[in-house]
Amino acid sequence: MPVLTDEIVLNTDAFVPVDQAQSLRQRAHQLLASHPWTTKEIFYGDQAEPTDNDAPLWSFCFNLGLDHIRATKCRWRGDVEAIVNFLKDVAAKTGQEILLEIRYRSKPWHSQHIAYIDDECPDCDEICEMIERVAK
Repeated sequence: MPVLTDEIVLNTDAFVPVDQAQSLRQRAHQLLASHPWTTKEIFYGDQAEPTDNDAPLWSFCFNLGLDHIRATKCRWRGDVEAIVNFLKDVAAKTGQEILLEIRYRSKPWHSQHIAYIDDECPDCDEICEMIERVAK
């Protein structure tokens, strides 16, 4: 699994039922291949999760390095929008909320909550404004 080198990283985190996740990896890789990212610091990961009941879960995440956002003259917002739109679709299909937060490489125990991707999710402009405030 590649490790991002950026200090500031946008992290998404969610659990979905395994039956919903069957095509998630393929769709995520299609997103990674089709979007013109403003950084090479982009990652998707997933794995099966152990559970105490008969309903298996699948966890997944996207990580987007944000150290470059000042240099892209706001083009990075298109990266965030691509990820958020993808996640809105996943959230709608699974009924699961998806956590969106800022993580710091130098402080792995610390995160800054941005939003939940669900039916009450803020729009992408508001999300990007929150990211800019936190990523100063």
